[in-house]
Amino acid sequence: MTTSAQRIDPESFDKVYRSTKDPWNFESSWYELRKYQLSLAILPDPHYRRCFEPGASIGVLSQSLARRCDQLVTIEASPTAVNVAKKRLKGTPNVEIRCGSVPEDWPDENFDLLVLSEIGYYFDHESFAEIAGRCSSLLDSGGTVLAAHWLGNSPDHLRHGNEVHSDLLATLGTPTASYSETAFRAETWQR
Repeated sequence: MTTSAQRIDPESFDKVYRSTKDPWNFESSWYELRKYQLSLAILPDPHYRRCFEPGASIGVLSQSLARRCDQLVTIEASPTAVNVAKKRLKGTPNVEIRCGSVPEDWPDENFDLLVLSEIGYYFDHESFAEIAGRCSSLLDSGGTVLAAHWLGNSPDHLRHGNEVHSDLLATLGTPTASYSETAFRAETWQR
């Protein structure tokens, strides 16, 4: 299930999306919709110039982010999920949806908002530390990193959500805002 880079194989996500359009119920789950609302509520600014959302899945969170950004760049490893996201966000000119994986296809551009929603536990500590470091180096001065992760256990996760946030704390320092409950944890950091 893992590659030599010690992360979940990106192809495994496409297999899941080929079997069902919304495998994690992003469109209908109260947990997901509530998590999105609470995560976006802790963002310090009402609007951002450029946002990057890796692991954007079928684009449900992307819809909300697009309303708060001049430009949103998403990346998703599953071509099937990318196609669903493109249909969902058709007619939203400020969104660019790319097919690829992080960290390999991480854009060279700078952003003032980086959103890591439910992706950190698909990487081992070393691989995710690289992603966290890129967040720090590619974030504009005054920019924000938002991270939100489920706090349950799943056989397809390499690590727990709290471990992911510990890595972010080690790289990015003290969060500027934090929300935590039994189900999930969301935090922001500003540069």
